[in-house]
Amino acid sequence: MLVSLLRGVWAYCRRRVFGARHALGAEAPLAYHHPLEDAVFEGLLGAPSGVFVHWGAYGSGKSTAVRAACQRLQAAGRTVILLHGFDHSSARTARALLRRAVGVPDDVAPISGSFVGPTTVVVDHFDAPMQCLADTLAHLRELAAESAAAPSVSPWNLLLVVTSWERAVELRDGGCRLLGSPSRWTEAELGVLFATLPEAVRRRWLPPEREELLRLAALSGTPGFLIMRIQAERYGRSAGRASVLDLEWRKGARALVEGAQDMGPGRFPDRDGVFHWEDIPQGGR
Repeated sequence: MLVSLLRGVWAYCRRRVFGARHALGAEAPLAYHHPLEDAVFEGLLGAPSGVFVHWGAYGSGKSTAVRAACQRLQAAGRTVILLHGFDHSSARTARALLRRAVGVPDDVAPISGSFVGPTTVVVDHFDAPMQCLADTLAHLRELAAESAAAPSVSPWNLLLVVTSWERAVELRDGGCRLLGSPSRWTEAELGVLFATLPEAVRRRWLPPEREELLRLAALSGTPGFLIMRIQAERYGRSAGRASVLDLEWRKGARALVEGAQDMGPGRFPDRDGVFHWEDIPQGGR
């Protein structure tokens, strides 16, 4: 009996240390909260189990919105484990990658054996491991089953964030549920974001220039385009790049939302992470 008690105390302490190790540090509040943040927060808080995928075009602010949602989930009482797909160099399988990154020993099964109460695991930049780990989809199906079977006292879910809409289609077809996609920014949203910038920055743009800037940013559907254009005195081939991003949004939305099968390959990036800069029209500046 004493041995069982000591084992229980040890397991409890290990789980508490585990939760503290993954705790997100406090950050300065965002000047503008895109609706994607609410969609991720509400979707993960309201779904105690499941494996989800979020896709957004390059530069769409996915990482910022997801991290802000994770901060809110943590404040709401969930353990949040935020990981990055770029940190996969030493893993040979998706199972090894996730367990090593989360810090779950191989002798603990299922993976939730080390979780402390309700838990959310997020893997940003999940495109990277998908390019080299062949067992990804099979492992995600196992995780979905584990999540669904998790005890009510320790429910958990998983969110995968990708930039390639082709990878998002693979994940959706593999059983992941789409969350907050597409999250294309509108001109009104970009205008509100622009208004949060320091006055010295905003005054650099005369009203006609500002209108053109926001028009191109809305065509790209991303705040990344807006910020890069503001920071650089000359953001080469701006109109052409905005058009390429617009095409990626339209392709991804049709493939994921409408289920279209004839969209051709992604190009910015493609499913292997290659950005096809040669597709950007040379004349659009």
